[in-house]
Amino acid sequence: MTLAREEVIAALNNQETGKIPISFWRHFAVDEFTNVFQEPAVLQTNLGGHQKYYNAVDVDFAKTMLDGYFAYPFRGVDDPRSLTNLQRLRPLNQDDPWITGQVELAQQQQQIAGKRPTFITMFSPMLLFKWALIKHYAEPLLLADQRFTDLYEQDPSLVFQVLEVIADDQIKVVQAIMANTTVDGIYYSTQSIQDSR
Repeated sequence: MTLAREEVIAALNNQETGKIPISFWRHFAVDEFTNVFQEPAVLQTNLGGHQKYYNAVDVDFAKTMLDGYFAYPFRGVDDPRSLTNLQRLRPLNQDDPWITGQVELAQQQQQIAGKRPTFITMFSPMLLFKWALIKHYAEPLLLADQRFTDLYEQDPSLVFQVLEVIADDQIKVVQAIMANTTVDGIYYSTQSIQDSR
């Protein structure tokens, strides 16, 4: 860690500093879309990867990945590609394992990051929704965008409702992480739908 924590925070708050903070990050799981509830070993891959990385690469701040939790659980829904199924989507409870597990992982990642300012990567509701529409590494990523657009064209109000539920659940994750860790913030990752429609 070249810069002191205070210098990094000052730079990120657009204050004048003598140096520019740097960081690099990556996924450590072979398949970052691995579902932690189906393959719990992904947690050790995640934590071990972060530990080894920070030992080898002296970054000024940590942007950690919640690999294992990219698969939004869609409670009440058997098939997120089905509009009929999506009508049954239920919001997550605050004590849902998908929320509490991310908090526990963030706590462990923060210990690994040490004194570095730490930012947890979270993804937008649209990304979580579209990622559920394909079999990762078996189907192309852009097929998710096409399927999302298909659903939207068929029932825009339902798709919007699903996105609102996911957004509210992501807010629960943020609130839980901020209340139960001392991370410095959230790195919010999003992307527009890659479909010309």
